[in-house]
Amino acid sequence: MPFTTTLPVRFHDADAARFMFFAQAFVLAHDAYEDALAHMGIAWDDWFESSVQAAPIRHAKADFRRPVRAGARLAISVQLVRVGSTSFTLSYTASSTAGEHFVVELVHAMMDPGSGQKLPLPDALKQRLTQLNAH
Repeated sequence: MPFTTTLPVRFHDADAARFMFFAQAFVLAHDAYEDALAHMGIAWDDWFESSVQAAPIRHAKADFRRPVRAGARLAISVQLVRVGSTSFTLSYTASSTAGEHFVVELVHAMMDPGSGQKLPLPDALKQRLTQLNAH
């Protein structure tokens, strides 16, 4: 069972017809990512303010299954899809009582924030990432 967090779709996430604007799927996925990092025991400051390593998004995609209305509460499951030597891929599946709404997939590449050069994925991070699928 993957790690799951519940997030609201707020009024400002929607268009005039009260449907969630498509780009908000990426915002909600990243919010779930931050919750998953905390679940794995990775402190926000250690991850996002590190001068030693960074993990920016190298690739992003989304598949939309059904519309999401403002006011919905989405269960977003975070699952490890792939671990490479310098990157990892996470999948975010958003569901409600109405069913599955969207799936976002994000590929993060490890790099040195100063030089922009690729870095190997640390073994400790690989171990923590596997926790997501064992939750």
